[in-house]
This record gives sequence, structure tokens and C-alpha cells, in this order.
Amino acid sequence: MEYNVSYIRSQGIECKWGRTSNGAPIIVGKTDRKNGKGEHIWAWIDNEMWRDARVMGLREAFDAHTALIDYFSVSA
Repeated sequence: MEYNVSYIRSQGIECKWGRTSNGAPIIVGKTDRKNGKGEHIWAWIDNEMWRDARVMGLREAFDAHTALIDYFSVSA
């Protein structure tokens, strides 16, 4: 598994490079969920998700980690 956009896209997750609030680069994936404005919610593909992906697969880990994102997400 490679932590890069092309590999993550090959696993069926639309993604792009982004930055954290302190400017560190991070990859974010587009969820199927929408916020109050009707826009798709983007989720960080972080270390914890990546560790779980090694066990269960990236798509499954992404879905598990973002299952409640529309209830617990923070506006950017």
C-alpha cells in the first residue's frame, strides 16, 4: 500500500491533497455523505485509518472511519 493519491484512487476513493490547519500536507477522501449545505464531506486519511486499511482493506477502513462523519464533522 502506498500513501499517494493515485493508489488511493485505484481503490475507489476520490481523493486529493490538502493541508491541516497548521499547514501539514495530508490526503483527504470524498465521502458519500453531505453537509448541511448539500456539499460532500471530505475526510482525512490519517494514520489510524491507514493502519486499519492494512487489515481490512482501504475502502472498508475508509467507510468504517467515516460512517458517522455527518454527525461528528467540523466545518472548515
